Amino acid sequence: ANVMRFSTLFLQILCVASCSVSTESNFGAADATEESATCASSSTDCSLASSRAEGKLKYSGSQQTVDFSAWQFAPVSLLQQFPMDDDERNFVRQVRHAVFSLVHPTPLKGQCHLAAVSPRALEDLLDISPESVWTDEFKNFAAGNVVKEGSSPLSHRYGGHQFGDWAGQLGDGRAVLLGEFVNSKGNRWELQLKGSGKTPYSRRGDGRAVVRSSVREFLASEAMHHLHVPTSRAASLVICDDWIWRDQFYNGHPRQEKTAVVLRLAPSWFRIGSLEILSSNGELDILRQIVDFVIQTYFPHLKDLPEQDRYLVTSDHFVEDSNVNKLVLTDRSFFTLLSMKLQT
Repeated sequence: ANVMRFSTLFLQILCVASCSVSTESNFGAADATEESATCASSSTDCSLASSRAEGKLKYSGSQQTVDFSAWQFAPVSLLQQFPMDDDERNFVRQVRHAVFSLVHPTPLKGQCHLAAVSPRALEDLLDISPESVWTDEFKNFAAGNVVKEGSSPLSHRYGGHQFGDWAGQLGDGRAVLLGEFVNSKGNRWELQLKGSGKTPYSRRGDGRAVVRSSVREFLASEAMHHLHVPTSRAASLVICDDWIWRDQFYNGHPRQEKTAVVLRLAPSWFRIGSLEILSSNGELDILRQIVDFVIQTYFPHLKDLPEQDRYLVTSDHFVEDSNVNKLVLTDRSFFTLLSMKLQT
């Protein structure tokens, strides 16, 4: 049954990617049954809006939810305690002595369509009523066209390896962390837009994402969750009529493709590269601050370890608590070096 639901949703998303919506302002609204999305290449009805009314995109949970119009970010941001980039201009550069850069999403110019949502992610994780998101307000929020009050948009600086070699600074090249939310269960989630424009970490990219990769992430992350594989979650997928150039097969034949933005969630977007960039540059005070934050926030059972062992953790400790998406840290050799650095 789950496979059939994902297959149906996949076809609906693909249809929206190649369709023009007849009445965008009412798309997915309460009178969605009267709206239809018509494929540009044929006379076939996409009927994504009506499928919502039929319940294919609907989920009824038991916890109390609120309309998106009344939903708010957490009043206190735990991430604001970390050093911020002094330069608030948004241009590609090497950033030093900072964990985040202040970056706002870049609004899209073309018409946008809310192609799909994950009702379970919205309701279970964000306490948002899925029925309340079929509005221009949510669509513009999920596209990065409007920054909601209480948001603290940031892009994260991290490093990593590519093709087997240390690549130095990587960072959120096409992602903006909008803010944090603590739901009715007491669980903390960080909301991030992927494909929301350039950041200081975009390198040679344009900061955008295309439909094919965004559909893949939306479906795969939700499918993996339901297969009990810890991963990030996808709350929504917005497809826009902005076109960008991509060489899909790297064969020298680029073509234009539509843009898309995924609203995704994770308890933390920190990763091993968040630590590696600081270790590589000798920024040990910030490194210690992040490691202590991670232990205290996500792995509190480690904080009572003897001081000399606190930073030397094995992969078993982290995999055991692998509900923290990006922070499944398994490289003991790195933590051995990290422990030696932090204790000097």
